[in-house]
Amino acid sequence: TLLMSREAWTRTLLDKVVSGQISSSLIPLESVEGMKLFGDEEISNLIDQVWSDADGQLDRPDEDTQRVRQILANDSISGDIFQGRQIYLARCAACHSLHNEGGAIGPELTGYQRDDMESLLLAITNPNAEIREGYENYIVRTTDGQALAGFIADKDEHVIVLRPVGGQPIVIDKGEILSMEAAGVSLMPAGLLNGLAQQELADLFTYLQSPQPLNLK
Repeated sequence: TLLMSREAWTRTLLDKVVSGQISSSLIPLESVEGMKLFGDEEISNLIDQVWSDADGQLDRPDEDTQRVRQILANDSISGDIFQGRQIYLARCAACHSLHNEGGAIGPELTGYQRDDMESLLLAITNPNAEIREGYENYIVRTTDGQALAGFIADKDEHVIVLRPVGGQPIVIDKGEILSMEAAGVSLMPAGLLNGLAQQELADLFTYLQSPQPLNLK
């Protein structure tokens, strides 16, 4: 989050990833989406060098939605709710909370209409299709040269509170803001389900649609 707060630092970080000095696996995909929000051509080119179609991480929401829909419609595959929880913790809990487990970067899922499979599937495979109110992302540029991306967690007449990818709120004095504009895209990465086998997808969605917490005693 610190390195992403200035475009020059972001370029330096990406240079290290491109050269292999830092493993791309250490950069969460939601952080990659946050870097894209700067709209900087050099940053975008560096991202494309690392997170390419060969890695299966480019946006293919329509294809992903159709593929997952077909798998979940297969009645011969029964989901394991306990295994699904483990996949949720690994892939979703950094940003979302479900049954009091997870982070607060994205919307809380417990009260979400998780029994509506089509809405749930669309929200995961195509996060830009519908961004929930209050989770619109903004680019805030400050007088000291920072470029911060995140959603507005709170504000009053003197300050705004920005929640970036890292989740730690940043308080910004309004007098230090040069510009603030809506990015129009979600920080949630597309391709979140990439790499999951059919059984793992069934497990994950079984857990995501669970009405109550598991008894893990």
